[in-house]
Amino acid sequence: MKRILCLFGLGSALVISSCGPKKPENRVAPAGYQIIDLNPYGFSASILIPDSTKINSPLVINQQAGVEIKRGNNFDIIINTGDGEIADMAKQKSMISAEDPKKVKRWILDEPAAVIYEQQIADLKPEVHMYCIMKIGTMNFAIVDNHNSNNEEPFKEENMKMMMEAAKSLMAEEAPKAAKP
Repeated sequence: MKRILCLFGLGSALVISSCGPKKPENRVAPAGYQIIDLNPYGFSASILIPDSTKINSPLVINQQAGVEIKRGNNFDIIINTGDGEIADMAKQKSMISAEDPKKVKRWILDEPAAVIYEQQIADLKPEVHMYCIMKIGTMNFAIVDNHNSNNEEPFKEENMKMMMEAAKSLMAEEAPKAAKP
C-alpha cells in the first residue's frame, strides 16, 4: 500500500510540475538560434532570433518606436504593443491593401494573426513584408519587418519566413525580481 501511495504521489508531482507556462530557465534555443530577453526593453517576453551561425553579422537592438532587433541585412524586425488597430489583423490587411502607390501582388501567408505579402510599385522591384500579432496574457504584440531598414535590396521571401518564425516564437517571460534591500 505504501508503494502505491508513493508511486501515486511521485506521479502526481511530475504531472503538476509539467503543467503551467514555460519558465524562462526552461526555454532552450534550438541550434542556429538565440533567445533575446525583452524585459530590459519593457516587455515581459522573449523571442528566438537567428544566431551568428545562420546570419554572420553582429546583433543590434535599438529602442525607439518599439524594439528593433536586427542582424545583418536579412533580419530586421520591430516589436510594439498596443490595442485597437495594432491588434486587428483585418484592419491591418485592409490598410496594407489600400497603400498607394504600393499594390499587393499576392498574399504569401494569410493566417488569422499573421501575414506575409508581396507589394510592388509600378515597374520597381517587388518587396516582401510581414505582420504578426501575438497575444500574451493581456498584451497584444505586433511584430513587423522594418520597411525602412538600411538594406540596399528589399527583403526576400525567405527573409520574411525567417522573421515570421521569430515573431511566432515570442513568449511570455517573468521580469526578474528586484533584490530585497
